[in-house]
Amino acid sequence: MINSVLATLMGVLCACIFVYKVQVCALINFPYTCVFPGKVYTALFTAQASIWEAVKATTTQCRMYGDPSV
Repeated sequence: MINSVLATLMGVLCACIFVYKVQVCALINFPYTCVFPGKVYTALFTAQASIWEAVKATTTQCRMYGDPSV
């Protein structure tokens, strides 16, 4: 959820225009509007991805088949 909000915010801060599979960002090289927030977004996205992988691994380890009383 937070990643989609930050992705939208980054699109606004970088003045990006998205048309089908093409994107053009007018402020891509401006440090205060696009570069520094982009680094924060990348770090949060990476953290979210690693947390999701940990959740999947834990779920796989804790999976029970059948009735627990068996």
